[in-house]
Amino acid sequence: MGAGSRSHHQHHHVDPGTGGAGGGIALVDEPDDELGQVTQRDVDAVAAEEAELARADADNYQRLRAAAGDQGQFTTDGVEHILPDSSAVRLLSYAPGSGPNQLGTLEVCWRSNGSTYRFAEVPGPMWDRLQQTHTAGGSVGHLVSTEVVGHFSNHLVGDNDTLIARARVPAALPGIGPGQQHCPTCGQFVGAAAHHCPISSSITIQDQRPNAGGGPHLAIPGTVTMPDVSTMRANADFAHGPLLVPVTAGYDNDSGEPHQVTGHAQLLRDTNDIVWDDAIAHLDCTCGENPCSHRYDTVLALSNQFHGIRGQRRCPTCGQFVGAITTHDCPVPAASTSYFSGPITLNCPSITAMQRHCAFGEVSIPVPITAAVDVTPEDDGNSVHFVEGTVNVYGRQVPVDPAAAAAGLSCTCGQPACRHAQLAAADLIERVHSPLVNSPDRRATTAVLGELAAEHFASTQAQDAARAAPAAVTTYSGNPDAFQAAYRQALARVANGEPAVPYMTENATGGLGSRDGGRAFGVELEFDLSGPNQRSRLNAIARDLHAAGLSTTTMVGGYHSSEYAGYTEARNGWRLEEDCTVSGEVVSPILWDTPETWNDLQTVCDIIRRHGGRATTRTGGHVHVGIGNFDHTVGNHNRLMQLVDAHSDTLFRLASNPERGTHRGTYWCRPNHVPSQGYRNIGHARDANNGHNLAVNMQSVSGRRSDHVEYRMWDGSLEPSIVQSQIKLSLGLTEAAFREAGSTSAPNDGHVDHVGAHRRVFGRRRLHGEDWRASTRGFRSLMDTVFHRDEDRAQLTGLFAITRWQR
Repeated sequence: MGAGSRSHHQHHHVDPGTGGAGGGIALVDEPDDELGQVTQRDVDAVAAEEAELARADADNYQRLRAAAGDQGQFTTDGVEHILPDSSAVRLLSYAPGSGPNQLGTLEVCWRSNGSTYRFAEVPGPMWDRLQQTHTAGGSVGHLVSTEVVGHFSNHLVGDNDTLIARARVPAALPGIGPGQQHCPTCGQFVGAAAHHCPISSSITIQDQRPNAGGGPHLAIPGTVTMPDVSTMRANADFAHGPLLVPVTAGYDNDSGEPHQVTGHAQLLRDTNDIVWDDAIAHLDCTCGENPCSHRYDTVLALSNQFHGIRGQRRCPTCGQFVGAITTHDCPVPAASTSYFSGPITLNCPSITAMQRHCAFGEVSIPVPITAAVDVTPEDDGNSVHFVEGTVNVYGRQVPVDPAAAAAGLSCTCGQPACRHAQLAAADLIERVHSPLVNSPDRRATTAVLGELAAEHFASTQAQDAARAAPAAVTTYSGNPDAFQAAYRQALARVANGEPAVPYMTENATGGLGSRDGGRAFGVELEFDLSGPNQRSRLNAIARDLHAAGLSTTTMVGGYHSSEYAGYTEARNGWRLEEDCTVSGEVVSPILWDTPETWNDLQTVCDIIRRHGGRATTRTGGHVHVGIGNFDHTVGNHNRLMQLVDAHSDTLFRLASNPERGTHRGTYWCRPNHVPSQGYRNIGHARDANNGHNLAVNMQSVSGRRSDHVEYRMWDGSLEPSIVQSQIKLSLGLTEAAFREAGSTSAPNDGHVDHVGAHRRVFGRRRLHGEDWRASTRGFRSLMDTVFHRDEDRAQLTGLFAITRWQR
């Protein structure tokens, strides 16, 4: 944590019942004579000592703290508190973490309704910023709202959800009282005064609604128990984001074996804002599957009850739920209206009426259509094809997957989800999403459809060109001796005092990252500083980047400020940012494979190291690669994730920092779970791989030209040749997936090498002959897959030579 971050903070005496990891300081109500031999002078001395230790190297800091504990000295590993002068936040409590990443637990008690939320895995530097803001008289509430809420997983604190060494709330805190417990129903503090819970007893519902809506649904009969809905509606406060509601549910599977869901389901003010991975994050199910339909069903049942959707089927015209509760008066005329746009004649319910009366959102509404699509004559000699069926229409915030939208349509051409059906579905969706107008004539539809078709055509052409590219003459799989020669050359370079991994500046990627037909990329370089004057050295790095013509500012930007400001291709678009998990991070502009790019990368690394920056066990390297030509074809995304999964053991070996020998761990880059049948559409692929704790992050995937993926498995490095290798491998993986999408052959010759596989089979012994060949098979296969040039494979072989298999 930051220097002196706790020296201004009042510490309280030891709670003898909270020893061990995470134990220590706690606010208690016993008289002062319980302190024994510990005096206020001792407390002050420890605070001063801790402030001094915090200025030391992070690893040394932890070692010294552990040593102090062994000698029986006063420990400082307790819960800390802030009582800010804030109109939004009443109390902040923080239990520091003991791991190398110093990830602790933060509780925020909101002033508006007294509810308390728990935020998990909050880094120590984030707590330091909160303390510093409080001390400086700044807005703690604003900092919590912008930097904590939405950035860390959270839930409403319940009765059995106690913080490690939880401190009792100070009696002076108005309106809460001295109690430690939380009400298990509403989550508010329960003190000595009588607690009048605004939520009444739980209710039990049984929902067997079939999949008539086209979206998430209760796939099997289930019984869900939740707090009473009417009182939740009357008292729910969404001012600080979603609510987490305690629920239990039971489901029967096909064999009749029950499955139980327990935990907290996320409830939002608007069902259109549901992000399903977030909504189920605090639920557990006994089935153990991921993804688990029972958890989705539980959230949907809660949402349906809260928002009044109790019907078992939908009106086929307007899509609204129709049940036995009320008579349904359909607001959309059943008669079809005809719409014309260039090659498409569309017949469907009134677009204007649907726009006015249908709540298009995360859950789709099926719209019946018929259409005549007039295209260039094809192989069957027909130019006009007739399409009919239903199109599942979502809200504007849901990316459109043309193939999925056309899944409910049939066409006279006889092909499933054909181009004619996709054009008809896209025409309907574009009309529904267009601004509300009375005229059915929208010339813009033709332009939009033309643009979509052009993008898809460009994607197909690029894919054909990639598949037609010449293959490597010499392969490592077919000629292991070529790999062995490159491996020995790398060892010889090391023996001669040269870098094992050479650095290239001219055509470094072999076209993978070129402006002419290649992919754009970007990097994030995390680093740590140790010792005194860290803030002044961060400022010095920012000034030097500006002086080198690589940045437009001499200031250190806030966390993720580059993302908020928007990325640029300008050479001076490098930015130094704060990062709550490390000392700092330099974010590149959008880059291409040019000598200028590689010279600038080397300059940036030199500047960071000149001011004491280094790669530690906390730092990672993130590489972003453009996938705009992946289009809406989910097969491209499936192949990428399958390729990474099949080679994950080799990739995590190459991702490890050679200076350390071991990978930093998978806390921030967990290997992705790839379903055996692949993802249904790009929305499914994005939602299943969206997060800053995954090896491959697809949060920026939506089928647009600006799409990109983030490779997060790389360890941090300030050695330009290592960073360049990480970039090239990321580019190579992406292009190989694009080239091989739709192939019937599995990646890695059908092998799936998960992290630790080689270590478990071969151990750490020296290998020879067939054992050596078998242990390098996966690496050689990967090199042949992602690179067609000998120099690229040789460069990565140098990295392979100085890294080790991971556990």
